[in-house]
Amino acid sequence: MTSYLRLSFLLLVSSLLMPAAARACIPVGGTEPTCSAYWKADTVFVGVVAASNRVPREPNERLDTLLIRFTVEQPYRGVDTAQIEVATTAGTECDMKIEEREKWLVYARRNSTTGRLEISARTALYSEADEDLSYISSVSRNAPESSIIGRVFDYPYTPWQGIKIEIRGNGLKYQGFTDKEGQVTVEVRPGRYVIRATFPAGAVPRITAERIPSRVKDTRTSTQVEFQVDIEAGRCEYVQFFSKPPEAKSAEH
Repeated sequence: MTSYLRLSFLLLVSSLLMPAAARACIPVGGTEPTCSAYWKADTVFVGVVAASNRVPREPNERLDTLLIRFTVEQPYRGVDTAQIEVATTAGTECDMKIEEREKWLVYARRNSTTGRLEISARTALYSEADEDLSYISSVSRNAPESSIIGRVFDYPYTPWQGIKIEIRGNGLKYQGFTDKEGQVTVEVRPGRYVIRATFPAGAVPRITAERIPSRVKDTRTSTQVEFQVDIEAGRCEYVQFFSKPPEAKSAEH
């Protein structure tokens, strides 16, 4: 089976086998960094819960929807009204626990099918959002440095230390290894880059629907996975690599 066909098959299998409760609780690979979540969100604001209303599910839906109406206290991105309604799923042990008059930092993205704003994973109680608020404050003062954040996971959640990462582009030739969090962070200039992870031979790459590799290469000694990214001034690009170690491959068959 070619690498492309093998990866396409794993993309399908991964999406089917991922437990529904896990998808609702924690995104595959964990929560993305603030600098990535902020610029991907259609709406970011600080708001106080004014009301919430559970919407019965449609016949083709597995979960109910909870609509939360926030009174906006501090708009950051994509806000032009005093109140905003945001949707989240309901009916699982991972439901968002909210109370009226609670203050939240909300990230939301618009669902292209329903048109609703939906809460993103970095949404947090205002009292627990110091890291996010610090970054957002820095954006308003001056543009932060552009960067690439690469993270490698033993699919779906376990950080993988010691994986070789290379970044090439705009005269940059970076080479390093992931830390105990499975991560490397490199400041870069705006422009186009290739980021490559080199896995042990026999590792099984897993592909998510959000980002498809630009190149996958299998050799006797390694499996290399590459992504091509475009970096804008003052922004970061978050690139996740997912794989299973060689010993896990034999256990799956």
